[in-house]
Amino acid sequence: MEPCAVLPETPLARLVDQTQAITEQTLRFPANLVLPNVSYRPDEAEISNMEWQQFIRRLQSEGDSAMAARMWPERAALPEPNYFTAPFYFLYPVVGVSYEQVQAYCRWRGQRVTASYNQGQPGRISLPLDTLHPDFVRVVYRLPTEAEWEYMATAGTSQTYSMPCLEQPARVNPAAAAYLKRRSGTPQTEQQVKQAIVAFNSTKTPLPTIRYRWTKPDFLVLNTPDYVYGLTPTPFGLYHLAGNVAEMVQERGITKGGSYLDPLEACTITSRGTYAGPAPNVGFRCVSQASYPNRK
Repeated sequence: MEPCAVLPETPLARLVDQTQAITEQTLRFPANLVLPNVSYRPDEAEISNMEWQQFIRRLQSEGDSAMAARMWPERAALPEPNYFTAPFYFLYPVVGVSYEQVQAYCRWRGQRVTASYNQGQPGRISLPLDTLHPDFVRVVYRLPTEAEWEYMATAGTSQTYSMPCLEQPARVNPAAAAYLKRRSGTPQTEQQVKQAIVAFNSTKTPLPTIRYRWTKPDFLVLNTPDYVYGLTPTPFGLYHLAGNVAEMVQERGITKGGSYLDPLEACTITSRGTYAGPAPNVGFRCVSQASYPNRK
C-alpha cells in the first residue's frame, strides 16, 4: 500500500457552509463527479440527514404532505433516538430508510433537477418547463448497480479496498474533545477526553482511512455513522465509499462497502452485505445520468 497524503485541517464552520451549499446544489445540478469510461456521475458523499430533511420539507411545501409523512426514517432503526432531528447529526448520513423510500427520493430528485436545470438555461429562465424543446435535458437519479459501485471503488485498479492505503499519519485536535465525547458516547469527562487525545498524539499512531468498526482509541469509537465528508476521499474523489454506512445498490437487499459496525474484512470491494429493511448502518448515494431525449 502506498502512503496516503495528509490533508490540511479544515475549520468545522467552513465544512458546514460547504455542505449546506452542496445540499442546495443537489436540487439544481446533476452530480458533478465525472468518472472515466462511464456515463453516470456519482454523488461524492452519502446522502445526509440534512438532504433528506430538505426532501421532506419540499414535499410538504409542494402540497404532498401524505408522501412527506411516509418519508420519515423509521425511528426504531436509528442509531440514536434523535439521530435524524438533532442538528449535531445534520451532516451525517441518513439511515433508517427503506429501499422504496430511497427509490422515491431518486425519482423526486431527478424531476426537480431536470426542471431546475432546463429552466436555468439561457433563453428559458423563468419560462415553463418545455419537455419538447430540442435541447431539453432529462436528468435521472438512481442507485448504482453493484457492478457500477465496484467500478467506482476500484478506480481502474486491482486493489482490494477502495482506498490505496489503509492507514495514514494523524493528529487529533484536543480542542475537539467535547465534540468527540458526544460522538463516541464515552463516559469520560471532557477534560479526560482531552488528556486522552494528548496522550494518543504523543504515540504518533496512524489511524485507519476507512470507517469500519474501530475499537480504539475510545474517543474515536462510533455510536453512529460519521460526518459524510470525513476522512480522505478515494482516488475518484468519493468520501466514505467503504465504511461509515453500508450503501444500497440497485439490487434489492444488497449493500456494498461495509459500515461502522462491521469488521474491516466486510469493507473490501467484492464483499456483499444484506439488509431486509431500514437499518442503523445502511444508507446510500445516488448516481445521475443526463440525456437529450428530443435529439435525433
